Amino acid sequence: MQCHIDDFILVKQIGKGNFGEVYLTQRKGTSELYATKKMDRKKCECPPLKTRLINEIQILKMVNHPNIVKFIDLKKSLNNWYLITEYVGGGSLLDNLKRYISIYRRAFPEDIVQHFMKQILDALNYLHFNRIIHRDLKLDNILLSYPSEYDKQSLNLKSAQVKLIDFGFATILPVNKDVTFTALGTPPNMDPKILEQFNTGVKNPGYNEKIDIWSLGTLCYEMVVGHSPFVASNIKELYQKVKQGNYTIPSSLSEEIVSFIDEMLQQDTNERADTNKLLNHKFLVNPVNTFHPSNIRSLKATFLPGGLINMKSKKTKQQYNYNNNMNIWEIFNQPEFYTVQTNQYTNQIPVQVQVQPQIQHQPKIQVQVQPQIQHQPQQQPYNPYGVQQYQTNTYYNNQAQNNYEYYY
Repeated sequence: MQCHIDDFILVKQIGKGNFGEVYLTQRKGTSELYATKKMDRKKCECPPLKTRLINEIQILKMVNHPNIVKFIDLKKSLNNWYLITEYVGGGSLLDNLKRYISIYRRAFPEDIVQHFMKQILDALNYLHFNRIIHRDLKLDNILLSYPSEYDKQSLNLKSAQVKLIDFGFATILPVNKDVTFTALGTPPNMDPKILEQFNTGVKNPGYNEKIDIWSLGTLCYEMVVGHSPFVASNIKELYQKVKQGNYTIPSSLSEEIVSFIDEMLQQDTNERADTNKLLNHKFLVNPVNTFHPSNIRSLKATFLPGGLINMKSKKTKQQYNYNNNMNIWEIFNQPEFYTVQTNQYTNQIPVQVQVQPQIQHQPKIQVQVQPQIQHQPQQQPYNPYGVQQYQTNTYYNNQAQNNYEYYY
């Protein structure tokens, strides 16, 4: 049975997440199609959903960019909220990457990655210019819009337009502040300092828009290689690999794209490129047919067996200066609780992180971890894309192993 919300008709369900269902929506008397996120009003009153909903509405209303999904309207009924946005029917970048690999048995070629990265960076440059940090960049949160159904079915990726979505974790930096502190994100794409807080409980020293650049580097790597740059069986192991800063990349890739990825995957935020520098990088500016083979001398890297190049991200040389007595809740009037998906490839039990303002003589951090349950090893390594990988990403999917809560 179709649901009617004023002059909108919820035609059919096309998606479902932790916080609501998504419906294909049509305006009455027209052929105009939209996407509607339906959310329970009672659930939306709790801090995590309320904060996410306020963030998403506030930011979507203020932005206007061809590569960012457009806000249409916000409706409510007795029991539900309905967030109506532009409909993008081409699927996520992750879905398209998996489909491409299933057909061609390889990840995206460099010309397709270049096509997408130009658009993503243009949107990100617009957001950062307006002091907006997305904080959850990943392949799932980038949709593709094809000009026709034929282009979609034939996987004509160069005709597709990128649409950045999901601003629930996003924040706007106040005019008088250059950093923020809240720890959130998706671990495989998470900035090292935020990932460190998840694993050690030590509060991050503050961060700016360059945490989006790190996430952008991870998703660029995924598009051209086929898996994450740092793969592990759990969050603790992932943190150790990111902390070491070593990752490998196929030597078959061009010097231009290897350098491009290296500019983003720098642990030291001072060494990490910003959006303006990346938009003028030779990988985005020059034609792909002029690219050069990888040169380990210019990349300051080493060759490894199996046709790989070993890269190393630079360690943080200095940290942001910040006031220990600063009230990090000035933006919102109540504590924030953020749900972080531990794996973008499977339906996981979310990680709940609670952070409260620091006080003098604060008690030690207590970490509650449920005991692990022993399982038989898998016969085949976990493979999110269905093809042979250089490394294996085996994020667990077990509630007892995946329920971390930090109390400050």
